[in-house]
Amino acid sequence: MPSTYPQHSFEMITAIVIDDDIDTVDVFCDYLEIVNVKVLGRGYNGKEAVELYRKHNPNVVFLDLMMPDYDGFYALEHIRK
Repeated sequence: MPSTYPQHSFEMITAIVIDDDIDTVDVFCDYLEIVNVKVLGRGYNGKEAVELYRKHNPNVVFLDLMMPDYDGFYALEHIRK
């Protein structure tokens, strides 16, 4: 019997996660995978955030703003360009 609901193909949401705390990145990425968000990359400073964004072009960037060295503001400025 055919379904009465239209079939949709949903594209998986992709993301990168950036935080200077490695444990936070690991836990957050595990959670995102549980809710069907595909994590394309993990980074630990703003410079890595920019590199990962350019490489993967994710739908979403989870970005800590307060990090030593290259912070999230650096990443945000360069990603927006």
